[in-house]
Amino acid sequence: MKTISITTEEANQRLDRFLRKKLEHILLTTIYKIIRTGKVKVNGRKRKERYRLKIDDKVTFFLSEDEFTKKKTVRKKTFTALYEDEDILVVNKPPFLASQPGTGVEKNNLVNQVKAYLKESKSKPALANRIDRGTSGVVVVGKNKKTILALYD
Repeated sequence: MKTISITTEEANQRLDRFLRKKLEHILLTTIYKIIRTGKVKVNGRKRKERYRLKIDDKVTFFLSEDEFTKKKTVRKKTFTALYEDEDILVVNKPPFLASQPGTGVEKNNLVNQVKAYLKESKSKPALANRIDRGTSGVVVVGKNKKTILALYD
């Protein structure tokens, strides 16, 4: 059993999306099953996947340590960092690298490579734009919630 307290960075997001970030190695269908079966509770209660997390909510995982900590294998970094500061990372995505996880590209994609690249900084990166798999080009990555929201405005 593991409990996480929701911070301002994690607040106001749906439970299923929060779990998708915390349990990256688990398929989305399995995450929905975990929610339905009560293996994850918020403030001691089962919640629907669309429940919006609030600051100081307590999310408790009734999963084995292996299920919780298992990591995805990410291939080496194939993108080039063009610019980086504390809020933004600008990268040159090579052709034939998917921007996001999807069928057939769960492990090796730009999102997972960026997360592996930034793992020491404890940031929560998200792409501000994406490019088709077969296309190369510039992708802007927000490193925190404040920057990501500003990039989407």
